[in-house]
Amino acid sequence: MSRNSPQIILEALRDRDEDKGKGKRTETFTVPASDVFLTAKTSAATLEKNLEEICTAKKNYAELQKSYAACKKGKIKLQKQMAFEKQRICDLCFDCLKNLTLSDECSREHLADLISTLKTMGKKKFTEILNFLISTGKQYLPEFQKTSIPLYRDALNNFTKAVRALEIEHAITFTTEKETAEASETISTAETQEHAASASKNKSKRKRRHGKKSAGETTTDNQKNTMVCPTITIDTDKIDPTIVADLFYTIGRTHFDLEQYPEALTSLHLALDIRQQRYGENSGEFVDVLNDIANVLYEQKNYAEATSFYERAKQTLATLGLTREQQMADTLHNMGNIYLAQKEYEQAEKFFMQALQLEIKLHGENSPETIETRHNLGQTLYESLKFEEALVHYEKAREIAESNDNPKITTVLTGIAVIHLSNNNYQAAWDAYEQILKAGAKYQLTDDDSDLKIAREGMKKIYAKIHPETPTVTPQT
Repeated sequence: MSRNSPQIILEALRDRDEDKGKGKRTETFTVPASDVFLTAKTSAATLEKNLEEICTAKKNYAELQKSYAACKKGKIKLQKQMAFEKQRICDLCFDCLKNLTLSDECSREHLADLISTLKTMGKKKFTEILNFLISTGKQYLPEFQKTSIPLYRDALNNFTKAVRALEIEHAITFTTEKETAEASETISTAETQEHAASASKNKSKRKRRHGKKSAGETTTDNQKNTMVCPTITIDTDKIDPTIVADLFYTIGRTHFDLEQYPEALTSLHLALDIRQQRYGENSGEFVDVLNDIANVLYEQKNYAEATSFYERAKQTLATLGLTREQQMADTLHNMGNIYLAQKEYEQAEKFFMQALQLEIKLHGENSPETIETRHNLGQTLYESLKFEEALVHYEKAREIAESNDNPKITTVLTGIAVIHLSNNNYQAAWDAYEQILKAGAKYQLTDDDSDLKIAREGMKKIYAKIHPETPTVTPQT
């Protein structure tokens, strides 16, 4: 599993300035299907009601304007009424923005009308409206669980509206109709499962872009207020390219969390192109995206190309030095995963050792930050038939996990049990499996947790070996 796996990626979306992709959510939030259906119906009904109220309020405001123009006395009272009506219109517009789902041309027209109304009636700057849409989308991310995918679609819907808003304002334009359609598919949230599968299939056939403008390339006078990327043009007079890059970066990581890898790649490449020109290739912001693209390619089992992106990230991080050592540790760890997946154990061991040494330097010998790398190093050594060395790293990882009350202990114990089984030390393996079941109960792991399944199956096999003539019993948690 890559260091920035779907289970732990969302913390980084909330704070990219801290160690990326390493936060772990503790929230749990589930939404029954019936509640989701009712919520969708409620949102649609609320939207329709709010749109009607906006029309009525705008008519009232127009009448007040007429009265104000013709009035000679009592203008202060009319001014207060007009201010109240304007605020009411703005509040309704923001409510509509929350409930609006971009599913057809009509809803896109509604979005354009709402933005226009807020700008003229509320005197709102476009960046305020854009930030509202982005922040509303991010509100759904911290509580995301696999059982609450509708929440994640709500997040994507708001990010979609943010991109559409940028297009409406001509702050960004896609260079060709084909690219526009592909970008639209990337962030669409109203498609059926069948349509999404079809879109993924079509996009996976697209040739990935490799030709990028050099960081030091200058622009002509006619280009000085635009940033041209392979798929979009950004009007820098209207929007800061950093905001656009961060938006597509968030969209890409959101798709990654939903395991929608072709869509994730498209958005991440957009972010990479913009950040390349904005910050240059020798920047931490550029490296962030390189690593995330590599993580996606790793999940797609495209190890050769993933290695290429990790290598680019590693080379850049080497030039950045101490300011990005944690990113370097993550990159080395992920490169170890690449070689482990390809059964190139010598290379995997080298990168895991480098990652571990850097983590110890940054966090200390007994830091929980070292648990995952110690585990993966132990697994690599086990696959290399270096059982004693592997057990040393596994036991150290267990010691750290126990002292820090870390739920990763179940995965570490699984590795320990496997080594004991390989040495025919059934009692030690049984003890490790028992500890996994106890930890599962302590940390409230579900029955389909992979470590719990391995423990139960392992105990069955051990029991069958020790008592070959006795019916096997199912171990209880």
